Amino acid sequence: MALRTRHLVGFSHILAASELEVEVACHSDAFFEFGKLFGEGVFDAAFRVGSSGPNQKTSALAIPRAGANQTFLKCAARGSADETIRKEVSWLSRLAALRILRGNIPELLRSGNMRGGRAYMMTSVSPTLNSTPNLTKQHEWFLAELGRATGEWCPYGETDEASRIANLLSDLQEVLAPAIHADLLAGWEDALSVLAGWEGPFVVAHRDFAPWNVRWSPQGVFVFDWEYATRQANPLHDFYHFHLVRPALSRWEQINRGDLSRLTRAARDYGRQTYFKARWDNDVVYAFLLTYLLDVVLFYTNSGRLFDEKHPILSTYYSLIRLRERWFCK
Repeated sequence: MALRTRHLVGFSHILAASELEVEVACHSDAFFEFGKLFGEGVFDAAFRVGSSGPNQKTSALAIPRAGANQTFLKCAARGSADETIRKEVSWLSRLAALRILRGNIPELLRSGNMRGGRAYMMTSVSPTLNSTPNLTKQHEWFLAELGRATGEWCPYGETDEASRIANLLSDLQEVLAPAIHADLLAGWEDALSVLAGWEGPFVVAHRDFAPWNVRWSPQGVFVFDWEYATRQANPLHDFYHFHLVRPALSRWEQINRGDLSRLTRAARDYGRQTYFKARWDNDVVYAFLLTYLLDVVLFYTNSGRLFDEKHPILSTYYSLIRLRERWFCK
């Protein structure tokens, strides 16, 4: 090949020296294949091997030395991860039709299967590396435009989200401990007591709208990693996720009643400003917070077919659901 690279290999988990050798060997074919997909030229390349598990992926960033545009390539590390790559390809293809969001999401440049059969995708990258833990007006603009462009007005009980939560509660009954399943089911019934007859816009949600998946500049945001996106979602899902997932992962921050009170007030104001035709009473805003927590807990549990009490997001969100009488306003 007529290319030269400087390989900067990153791992999202800590490995012993012997494990590191095995990990690099397992992904060496992918590294070689990446070079062919990027094409000829001289560039630096940074590689990353994602967390092990059924959805593990390997990715690379090509940084040309001649001033050409950078490109990002992601591939499934195992067959079970192919579907997540294909889902992201599908979402980027659909979102490309939203002209108002061009430049705010990656442009899909190429997709297919690598030599070993694993799915891959190649995209453009953000013009900036800056991010912020704060939800800025640029973040809110993006969520509002995405929601207005994709919103479907219907009763909550008829949405994909409501069906997904109900189906997972049934499907995971054998996986969850009886007490945990009972708590989640009771939380779901509390949410439905408020939302069953609520009509409003249900939108395409990113579902991992977090500071590490959003690049920021005064000109706007760039949102990537769309593999978990879904339609007909809670219109406050991404709003809540951005505020809650980082403290849930932190050992040093705790989410208390005051935090939730301030967050739901901000969510109510955001809902009224963005979707002014819908009813945004306090009980609705709190119920959507509850469905957000349920959706995330069930998603993580279903991904590994296990409720891992040591997982910081699972443990924090389950605790909020279990103790909802301290904050939930019906």
